[in-house]
Amino acid sequence: MHKVVTILLVFVGLINFVPVIGIVSAERLSSLYGITKLDGDLLLLMRHRALLLGIVGAFMIYAAFRQHLRPAAIILGLVSMLGFIMLVFLSGDYGDEVYRIALVDIGASAALLVVVILRYVFEKQSMQ
Repeated sequence: MHKVVTILLVFVGLINFVPVIGIVSAERLSSLYGITKLDGDLLLLMRHRALLLGIVGAFMIYAAFRQHLRPAAIILGLVSMLGFIMLVFLSGDYGDEVYRIALVDIGASAALLVVVILRYVFEKQSMQ
């Protein structure tokens, strides 16, 4: 069960880490989010977003191998992804690429909820 938790955390961490390529590639950011005119302040903000997602993803991957950090990584990942999902669906004005990212975040959030359940079950079993 520990291996499944580790694999799921690494998987979700990689999903969050992927946009980090946007720090150096405006073209990648543009294709990832479906933004045709990406320059100036918007480019700077999107690169910063890529950096923050990279930090979240790297922390989740690191926490996959450090049991004491897993709760913090799970909370961080869920707050980040569920916050984005909420913003997307509350806005009602989004493109196909952003919708696709929201769907990926829904799947990744579900994976983190599986991790929470597995941790709970494992802890209950080890107490008996």
